Amino acid sequence: MKRSRHFAILTCLALVLAFAAVRASAPAPAGTVEELQGQAQARQGEEAPRKLAKGAPFFAQDVVTTPTAGDKLRLAFADGSSLDVGPESQVALKDFAYDEADKDKSKQVIAMGKGMFRYVTGKVVAQNPDNLKIQSPLAVVGIRGTVTDHWVKYKPNGELDSELHALRETKSGTVVTVRDAEGKELSLDKPGQTAWVRPNLPGAVRQLSDDEMQSLGKAPIKRSPFDPPARASFSGGAN
Repeated sequence: MKRSRHFAILTCLALVLAFAAVRASAPAPAGTVEELQGQAQARQGEEAPRKLAKGAPFFAQDVVTTPTAGDKLRLAFADGSSLDVGPESQVALKDFAYDEADKDKSKQVIAMGKGMFRYVTGKVVAQNPDNLKIQSPLAVVGIRGTVTDHWVKYKPNGELDSELHALRETKSGTVVTVRDAEGKELSLDKPGQTAWVRPNLPGAVRQLSDDEMQSLGKAPIKRSPFDPPARASFSGGAN
């Protein structure tokens, strides 16, 4: 009888310790879904995709996708930064950590695969702008305390067409740098400027066109004061 009771106690203790170990090893969320229109999903590695809902957590190494032209969401990171993901878009949240006490442990790496995005900086950038990396098929973007729009465009046949990386709102003295695939660095210091990057061609800085600003303004969940008044019709972000 005593042996059975002792065995039961040990079994319960083992289960408690195992549960605690699982909880301790579970990754902390990188943030939560702040807003969602339509549907979106996230996937970790080879795992099956999971549906995202408003208030749901997301994690570093998630690949987030908005499948159709009516889908978009806003991801709110734990450091106060945010990423709007437009329709028919895909982004990999390759790494994220925020340590209020140790800026060297903070980091944010975002890889934009296709579609439209609006990024607002947070405390990771405030601690050290070098801790943020925004990547795309044709560029690496450096941001210092500002709001940026990004558009990774593909042709109907699936070939990469071009990319826009635009400065939309900035604090005094902040600059966005865009390094293209050839290593050329482009600097943006005025709202409305964009780095225009194309395969096998040198990148260039120019102003966003009215049509581009219309499209970029409709990609986020909510329009910003710097967005132009909305026009009808929007084809989505992937093409």
